[in-house]
Amino acid sequence: MNTLLNLMLSNALVAAILFAILMLLRRWIKNPAMLHLCLLLILVKLITPAYWQPEFTLFTSEFQKATVAERQIRPEEATESAEAEQTIPPVHPKTVPASDKMNDRLPGKQVPAQETLSQFLSSIPPYEETASKSAWQVEIFAEPLTGAELTTRVCTLIWLTGTTAWFLLAIWRIIRFQKYLRQALPASLELNETAKTLAQRIGLKSVPQIEMVSGNVSPLLWACFSRARIILPSRLLEQLNDAEIETLLLHELAHYRRRDHLVRLLELLTTGVYWWNPMLWWVRREIRIAEEACCDAWVVETLPEKRRSYAEVLVKAIGFVSHPQRVMGATGIGSQDVLEQRLKRIMCDSLNRNVSHWMKFVTVVIAIVLLPFAPMLGQSAPRTPTVVDKQTLPTVEEILAGYRANFKKLMPVEMTYRVLTQDNMNCINEDRRQLKGLEMILKLDRVELSNAIKQIREQILENDDYFRMITLDFVEKSRRLKENLTPEAIKTRLSESVAEHRYLWTDGKSFHYRWSTDAKNPEAELNRGPVWPAENLNTHYHSIKMISWSNKNQPPMRHWYGNGPDNRFTRAKIGNKLSDIYSFKTIAPLGLKEFKWNENYLSGLDYAMSRSTDHYQMIGRVEYQGRPVILIDGFFAPVNKETGLRNRIRAWIDPAQGYLPLRLESALVDDVNKVVRGLHHETEVLEVKKVADGYYPVRIKYQEYTFDSLGIEKQIKEIGVENLEDRPLPELPLVPGHVKIWEATEFTPRKAIEPATLTLEFPKGTIYENEIDGNKYHAGEPQPIPPSPEYAPKLQVGEIAPTLEVARWLDGKTRNLDDFRGKVVVLLFMDISAFSNIQDEMRPQLRMMMDWLKQIQQKYAAQGVVFIDIHPVGTTPDQINAYQNFRQSKSLAAIDSGTNLKVGTTLKKYSDPGEMNAFLIGRDGRIVMSTDSAVDHHFENYYYYAATKLKIPLEFQENLSEEEAMHQSMRILEFIVREQIDNALEGKKPSLLIPEK
Repeated sequence: MNTLLNLMLSNALVAAILFAILMLLRRWIKNPAMLHLCLLLILVKLITPAYWQPEFTLFTSEFQKATVAERQIRPEEATESAEAEQTIPPVHPKTVPASDKMNDRLPGKQVPAQETLSQFLSSIPPYEETASKSAWQVEIFAEPLTGAELTTRVCTLIWLTGTTAWFLLAIWRIIRFQKYLRQALPASLELNETAKTLAQRIGLKSVPQIEMVSGNVSPLLWACFSRARIILPSRLLEQLNDAEIETLLLHELAHYRRRDHLVRLLELLTTGVYWWNPMLWWVRREIRIAEEACCDAWVVETLPEKRRSYAEVLVKAIGFVSHPQRVMGATGIGSQDVLEQRLKRIMCDSLNRNVSHWMKFVTVVIAIVLLPFAPMLGQSAPRTPTVVDKQTLPTVEEILAGYRANFKKLMPVEMTYRVLTQDNMNCINEDRRQLKGLEMILKLDRVELSNAIKQIREQILENDDYFRMITLDFVEKSRRLKENLTPEAIKTRLSESVAEHRYLWTDGKSFHYRWSTDAKNPEAELNRGPVWPAENLNTHYHSIKMISWSNKNQPPMRHWYGNGPDNRFTRAKIGNKLSDIYSFKTIAPLGLKEFKWNENYLSGLDYAMSRSTDHYQMIGRVEYQGRPVILIDGFFAPVNKETGLRNRIRAWIDPAQGYLPLRLESALVDDVNKVVRGLHHETEVLEVKKVADGYYPVRIKYQEYTFDSLGIEKQIKEIGVENLEDRPLPELPLVPGHVKIWEATEFTPRKAIEPATLTLEFPKGTIYENEIDGNKYHAGEPQPIPPSPEYAPKLQVGEIAPTLEVARWLDGKTRNLDDFRGKVVVLLFMDISAFSNIQDEMRPQLRMMMDWLKQIQQKYAAQGVVFIDIHPVGTTPDQINAYQNFRQSKSLAAIDSGTNLKVGTTLKKYSDPGEMNAFLIGRDGRIVMSTDSAVDHHFENYYYYAATKLKIPLEFQENLSEEEAMHQSMRILEFIVREQIDNALEGKKPSLLIPEK
């Protein structure tokens, strides 16, 4: 195809794409000047030469099509054919014809190996038959034209004819209008002075000449192959008042100020070249509309008090020309098509005529990138049919065997690699949609949530704890989403970042793995050599985790946590379940055999190529990125009984590169193998390296797919939230989401490893866990470590509260818990001796806490709740009175019995000694809540739950002052205490905060 024609078509294609994008975004572009600039960029693109010309295919010649059918052979056959061609004996130079026309007459002709030179020469037509033809005939008709070539030449001829006709028409119209302007007269001095004044107001240094004509033409700016002139019809000006004339003049001066007359010349040139392109005429129309909107903005901004006069002059000027004729190369007052829209903007809207410096800079950058770009249209590479005779294909057994044999050439292999991650806006939008839904749910009460979640309605209605558990789950998800949706987090997610940095050695049966506890640390020395002696783990590798798997280990798996040199905590484990080790799996092949894969891990190349042959289905030979490959489908999971769908992994296998899958696509398919909802994820090999006669994919891209959140929101808007129950949303195809890129940074095949490294001995004294017997050991000692008793509160929720054994009550009376049966009791164990030594800077916080206790006590004492303070042995009545005066509230108080000043008789029954312990006792005398049980049952979860209900953002507490943070903490604690006391007053069964999941 002609290069110039190819360039023009490519420019037209790029311009059409840009215009389509611009039209889609037009509703958000409120500034007509910005829209005009973008449209002008598209117009310039049409006639811009290009130096960046990537080639893609459009047509396939007949000769190539014929060659395709001959090319459908197996890889080994192709190799044999190539070798045979290389064995053809060379022809002696003396026997080669001297004429260069031979190759021209016989395109594609090849000399078979068994054909003699005389036979070949005899097949050439006699020279006399072609010698009489002209040089033109020999060049053009030596070969018959293909359909594509004939079509191209006809289209080119029509194109050139139309271009010639357009420029002739344009020249004739321009000359005709120039003759018409010969009868124009100069404008009056008053009109010229008004124009100069207006020109100064809009920043013009010179004023175009103003001329008057008597004809029925529209006011316009004319500058086609001459000096710019403003042409005004004299009969129209007779109908206008001074204000209207002023706005009319300003409108045309604005066109001159914006240099719209130069745009007309650009339109003239592009229309001559692309007269056949409807997109060009659409762009021209949009440019004219944008220009008029910009000039309207100039007039309204310069003469804001004359909006109405300007609107009226537009109506009169457009109506003045009953049968307007288009003046080629002129900029006028606008057409009647958009008059109503213009009038509304002029009278009602605030108009914008300028483009910010930032947007101009962005536009210049886009122009620099796009203007030189023009993809070249070339001959398409031959495409193989999707399915061919399967007898010419290798069997599935051969493919899988070839895949494994390829790794035998490389093993054992050593490498370091990293994993890069990146999100896109689909991921961000999906997180925003989920957060929005969670925030709506968290506003519901228990009954409303039950109605919203019909599947678990009964459980929520009957169980407060279950409601809190569901709410807490939503709270935690909401917190994580908020953290990932901050501007800083979004910026990080949208950029490519390092998620893993690891070292790996494997021989297909054994492997050794190392990774830094700081995944993004590129300086981590992961492969410093053999881990020997064992003490090196503490000195060199305390911040690096390791896993070794070898049959020489008993049990075979040894895992080093690498959490620092402190041996007081579990830092390692041993076991025999390779399938439980998720941290070593990669999307790249590891060459492992006899591995029990987890069904949830579907993205690895090993997974797709490690099943029995009956799980695969042969499709045929296809082409992938210019390479002939084999397409197979894999079905590794049964059909879902509810949906009738099954998961399919489609693989493009390259026999020429070790039978590696160059691409894997995972999707749900129906019973006829048709994809439903699109892909779930895909894996693409970006780079393959040939080493040691084998092939390894050293760069792999893993693309996840997610929900189309914007599409879902559009559906909800169209259907209406109130109609969702009757009209469920139809499922939309998934869209691309999170991306991972696995790449090897260092790669060494046939690399032996030291046995000591695979053994991975732990330093002496290291605490490690044996997953087989469930015991913990010290490295170097055969006996297991005795299990340490786990902490448990002395009193469990639901137990009867023990009797009170006190030395005396502050009021001198005698009483016990049985005396309060039928009432709710709050029992506090207080050590007030610490208050006397409190520092001055802590007194405001102490005062705040005392006020909080006072409010709680006053509210619930009025509802019959009994508050009892138990003070340590040795506390005096004077100290208790001083404390209650400081607290500004009184309650029943008693001094514990016994001889131990720290642990009295009553405290020993209830709890271990501490600063303050509290117990809530129900009407039946049973423990409802205690500080010990709260801590034991994840009080932090309840704290987050309460903060969410109070709409207190805990993640921002670090930015608060100490007093503000204390105040918020008191509010959260008050919510928890009030909820528990209210439940006890209502006689609900003992309920401990949030059940453990």
